[in-house]
Amino acid sequence: LIPGPYMMVVGGLPPGWVLKAVTAGSGQNVVDLPFDLTSAGVRDMVISITDQISTLTGVARDAEGRPSSSATVVVFPTNKALWTVPDMASRRVQAAAPGRDGRYTFRGLPSGDYFVAAADSSGADFSDGSVLTTLMATAVHVTINDGESQAQDLRVTVIK
Repeated sequence: LIPGPYMMVVGGLPPGWVLKAVTAGSGQNVVDLPFDLTSAGVRDMVISITDQISTLTGVARDAEGRPSSSATVVVFPTNKALWTVPDMASRRVQAAAPGRDGRYTFRGLPSGDYFVAAADSSGADFSDGSVLTTLMATAVHVTINDGESQAQDLRVTVIK
């Protein structure tokens, strides 16, 4: 391979398993950020998968406290460097439409610190860092650990 920046992509995992980490050389996790491949290559690359799948659930509620199915629930890392991945969708930034009962679910988020928010988005682009920055003001902080199930109800915020 030609030396330069690369992204590690791992696919074809067995059902019920998720990617936990890919470490290379000095132990740097290279699954969410690009790494530099030198002319010496990469040694000691370790791919870690887990069957300890995290779950984040809750109910999105409107200003009156009623379940809202019209919002979009967004989860994104507190570390802005993990919001975008060159030429790829970040596995750490996810959006979901709640059901009629306002319930939402995210499965398989990598462990880490996140913000979660419910937004009346009117077509907002949640891959846009400025939209996520706006959501930070009303988002709830959660820490996700491997295999952990958490519940977090949310108030819907209107984004203009």
